[in-house]
Amino acid sequence: MVRLFQDTTFFILDDDIACRRMLAKIIESEGLGEVIDEKADGLNAEIAIIQSRAEVVLIDMLMPGQSGLEVVENLRKRDYQGKFIMISQIESKDLVAQAYAAGVEFFIHKPINKIEVLSVIKRVVEQLRLRISLDRVRESLSLIDGFAPQAAVKQDKAKVRSKTLEILGDLGIIGEAGSKDLVNIVAISAEAPGTEQGISEVKHLKELYVKVIARNSSAEGGDVQAMEQRIRRAIKQAMENVAALGIEDYHDPKFERYAGKFFDFLEVRRKMRELESGEPGQIGPRINIRKFIEALISEVST
Repeated sequence: MVRLFQDTTFFILDDDIACRRMLAKIIESEGLGEVIDEKADGLNAEIAIIQSRAEVVLIDMLMPGQSGLEVVENLRKRDYQGKFIMISQIESKDLVAQAYAAGVEFFIHKPINKIEVLSVIKRVVEQLRLRISLDRVRESLSLIDGFAPQAAVKQDKAKVRSKTLEILGDLGIIGEAGSKDLVNIVAISAEAPGTEQGISEVKHLKELYVKVIARNSSAEGGDVQAMEQRIRRAIKQAMENVAALGIEDYHDPKFERYAGKFFDFLEVRRKMRELESGEPGQIGPRINIRKFIEALISEVST
C-alpha cells in the first residue's frame, strides 16, 4: 500500500473500543496516516491531545466525563489548530448545530461505514497538505502585488473555473450576478497560491475588488460598491439555500460540506429558524463575505 499521507497524525477519542479499533485499522491499512494516541473518555482529553500534537482528532460527540463538544470548545479556546472530525449517531439538530458553531467541519456517522470514513478523512488530509504547501510559498506572494502569471504553482484556468462553478452550483447561485464576480476572484487567486491566507491579511476587501476589476475589463460593472452588493446578495441567497437543506436533513452532504465552512453557522441557524417560522427576524442573518471567499478559494484549491 502506497502511503500517500503517511506523515498525517491522528488522535481518536471515543469510549467505544470497537469503534476506535475500526477507525485505526482503516486509517493505517489505507495509508492515511498514523494513529499516535487514543483515549476512551473526555476527562483531561484536551491536555492529551495538545501533548500528542495530532493534526486530526476524531472525536465522539457523547462520552462519559466530558462530551466531545466540550472538548472541541475547550481546545479552540486554547488555540488548538488541528482539524476535528465528529463521530456521531445522534439526530439532535441543536447538538449538531453546536458542533458546527464550535469549529467542527466534518462528521462521520455511526455505525461506522468504511467508504464514508475514507472519503471524509482523505478530504481533511488533503486540506492539511494544501495548507502546508501554501505556507511554503506565502513569503514570496502577496494578494495585492503577487498575481504574476509566472507564479511557481499555477493552476489550470479551465479547471479552476469549472470547479468554482460546480461549488456555486451546489450553493444554487450560478444565476446570481455576484457569482461572476466570485468566479473572477477565484480565477485570479489561482495564479497566486496562498491567496486565502493573503485575504486574511487584507484590511479591506475593497483592495481585492479593485484588483479584480483591473484584471477583468469584461467584468460586469466597474464600481467597487456595486461589486460588493452583488457578491453580498449572492452569498445571502447561498446561505438561504443551504439553510433550506438543513431544515430537511442535517446530514445532507451539501449542508455538511458548506454550512460550517462557508458561513458563520449561528447565522445559518438563524436563517433556518426564519424559514421554519415563515417570518423574517427583526435583524436578518449577517453575511461574512471574507469567510465565504476564503472558504471558496480553499475548496477550489483542494
